[in-house]
Amino acid sequence: MKIRNLFFDSPWSWLWTPLGLAAAFPPLPFGPIAAVALVPFFRTAMRRGPGAMLAVGYAAGLIWSAATLYWIAWPTALGFIGAMLILPAAFAVFGCALSWLGGVWGGKALVTAPFLWAGLEIISARGDLAFPWNMLAVVCTPGPVWIQFADRTGAAGVSFWIVLLNVLVVAVLMNRRDVKRTAAAVTGLVLALLLPLAYGTRAMGRPALPEPAKPVRISLLQGNVDPYKKWTPAFLDSNFIIFDRLTRRAAVEYRPDLVVWPETATACYLRHRFLYLNWIKHLTDSLNLHILTGSHDYDWSAEDSIRTYNAAFLLRPGSWDIDRYCKMRLVPFSERVPWVDRIPILRRLAFRVRSDMGDYTAGDSTGVFVMTLRDGRSVRLSPLICFESVFPDLAVRCAAAGAEFLIVITNDGWFGDTSGPRQHAAIASLRAVENRRWIARCANTGISGFIDPCGRMVSKTRFNREEVLSGEIVPRSELTFFTRHPRLFGGTVLGADLFFLLAALVIRFRNRGRRLRGAA
Repeated sequence: MKIRNLFFDSPWSWLWTPLGLAAAFPPLPFGPIAAVALVPFFRTAMRRGPGAMLAVGYAAGLIWSAATLYWIAWPTALGFIGAMLILPAAFAVFGCALSWLGGVWGGKALVTAPFLWAGLEIISARGDLAFPWNMLAVVCTPGPVWIQFADRTGAAGVSFWIVLLNVLVVAVLMNRRDVKRTAAAVTGLVLALLLPLAYGTRAMGRPALPEPAKPVRISLLQGNVDPYKKWTPAFLDSNFIIFDRLTRRAAVEYRPDLVVWPETATACYLRHRFLYLNWIKHLTDSLNLHILTGSHDYDWSAEDSIRTYNAAFLLRPGSWDIDRYCKMRLVPFSERVPWVDRIPILRRLAFRVRSDMGDYTAGDSTGVFVMTLRDGRSVRLSPLICFESVFPDLAVRCAAAGAEFLIVITNDGWFGDTSGPRQHAAIASLRAVENRRWIARCANTGISGFIDPCGRMVSKTRFNREEVLSGEIVPRSELTFFTRHPRLFGGTVLGADLFFLLAALVIRFRNRGRRLRGAA
């Protein structure tokens, strides 16, 4: 009885929820805890009012966010504080809404929990403050078999499923004295486990090459350059020497079609520094390979003002045609101050707090680069820069536009040897499954690796090491259900949320009217 009180009936039992979710999140190896972590929170939500659950939800969200995103404080304590103020709001709304619906339908309101959670995740991925890092689906990435149905629903569907498992566990506990209801709940729980397992096993057992396509040979260069050192002018030549040496090493050892340098590997405005641009161009011509690199870039606008970009360039052998992609999703309060164009005073306030806060311009179009290989074949690829890989819609747009594989370039060295770089690498597995595309991930300090269309990291580098990782990936052009209909699941979930809230509102008004008539 004491154990039961500790986990379910104590006023503080909801604390197990954020602690359990934090333990389930990569790189910790306790992912299965997520299937029961929400149970204490649900029990609390059915016993407390909406106002109390707003506070409880915010506290739970704060604990979970702080435990999993502590690494943000490494480069920016101010950014960490801002994230901790904003990110728990979704958990607070979830708790408040669930309690309010419980006041209408009682324990049956838990049926709405998967819809509410998935809907809030979808909404949280929109807008200038979007930072959907802590999607619940990430806890399943160490076991790829459980995320295979993301090619139908996207990552939000996996989060929906995890919350559903928690609801079914609560149903088993609540109805343990009723044999028929317990049997129904246990049956539902077993089916909820077996169906994704069967789908995942079948998906991962399919032939690796559904299309008669030859592989592309790629080398990823992990320069392991100190991100605080690389921007000093005295180190610029040394930075290029490192990647020159690694590129030549890859060419000799592997003879790749494409060599990938990480985000901002050039540490300068490459297109406007001809000495360094010619340096890379000489490499592509002399070694007869393509180089994709991250770099800063700028343009002059019609108003005679400068616009700076976090960009990726593809340089080809024997040609001065350079493809450019400008990062579309900028990190809030790091690369861009949100709403600064509409509220100019925000720029001045932000720069007073931190003078080096970025003022980049977001790109406005997906980059699909065409690369002609030595055998004459043409393949299409799309780059994603840094935390763009946590947004499902960007990868979908690339695949729908014709990209046959994705390249993620990033510089996670800002966060040190923490959970951040490892979580970032795990999240990319979801993008691979959603679109059934190979992903080559190149990080300055790690983790670099190749992720297959089933979300498996088939090879990877060690962290904080200078390494060259080479491998073959297979271009794929077929579109998944999710790639073709990326808004279907999300629209269905949000429509269901609206229906639940409106239905509960109608019932409340009807009950209130009856009470008033009875009193009269």
